[in-house]
Amino acid sequence: MKPSTIRIICAIGSISAAFGCTPPAARAPESQQSTVSVPSLTAISQGTETQERGGLVLQLVSSSFEVKDSPKATCTKQEAFLVQNNQYPYEIKTEPQFTVFPAVVEFKLKVTNHTTQVLKLAGTAFKFVAGDKELHLDDSQLAAFSDTILRPNDTKEFTLKGPSWAGLPKETPMGFSIFSIPTETDEAGNVKKKENFDWTFNYKLTDVQKNAAITYESVKMTSAEAQSRCENI
Repeated sequence: MKPSTIRIICAIGSISAAFGCTPPAARAPESQQSTVSVPSLTAISQGTETQERGGLVLQLVSSSFEVKDSPKATCTKQEAFLVQNNQYPYEIKTEPQFTVFPAVVEFKLKVTNHTTQVLKLAGTAFKFVAGDKELHLDDSQLAAFSDTILRPNDTKEFTLKGPSWAGLPKETPMGFSIFSIPTETDEAGNVKKKENFDWTFNYKLTDVQKNAAITYESVKMTSAEAQSRCENI
């Protein structure tokens, strides 16, 4: 086909899309409603998140869960008799995809030493249960806690991660315990007294309705551009 003929075809709006001069008009958006299960953790007795034993203050709170939209884009190549600059007409379909972050049960633990002594947290032990089942905690932060040395008025914060919430019951009580935390030492630094800390939470999944839309877009792009933009290429 001669260049002059191509220019004429592309100038005629009614047929230019069929020849690849312009992409076809995009379809109208479609409304969609999705149900997302969102976990929550609340202290069964309000005010018990912060506890003190012998001048050592521990605060344990659950990280809040957030719903994030990670849209999924899929592309469908359209027919075209004429391809310029290796650009093909595509229809891009973008669908909402909701995920909950974080994907695991997570706690923020803050420890403050209000005593007049240096406290070494070595030798402490942790226990995390849901109902009557013990749950695993990420070892790295537990090790960091046990390696901590707190001078008077020092504060340290830790993020303690448990298992994926997706595998837990829809609703269950949770218990979190830290055993044998030193709260008093003698002049030589030997531990004279240890304390235990316990928290009880209620874990619950709540269904949340999210309104969203499936959108369509008609664009011209190369195969490489489509590959970087679309999940199905």
